[in-house]
Amino acid sequence: MKALTTLSVVLSVTAMGITLGVLFAPNKGSKTRNKISKQSHKYADYVSDNFNNFLDKASDSLKNIETQTAEIAKQIKNQTKEKPDDVK
Repeated sequence: MKALTTLSVVLSVTAMGITLGVLFAPNKGSKTRNKISKQSHKYADYVSDNFNNFLDKASDSLKNIETQTAEIAKQIKNQTKEKPDDVK
């Protein structure tokens, strides 16, 4: 609940800042909109690239875990085949 409140405050303050920035901007509206658009595309590309990097690393980690799990399962299987008389 606290995180939701904090997020809503951050979004509200950001919206107010953008509004005030547009109102008091030294450039005309079309130029300001172009700047906002270009910056938005830069941020979108940045977020997309970082998210893709995160997914690649997560995928690699999962593959490593899968490989290790398969190896452990194989070792356990081999150990149980080798000593069936010890199991009671």
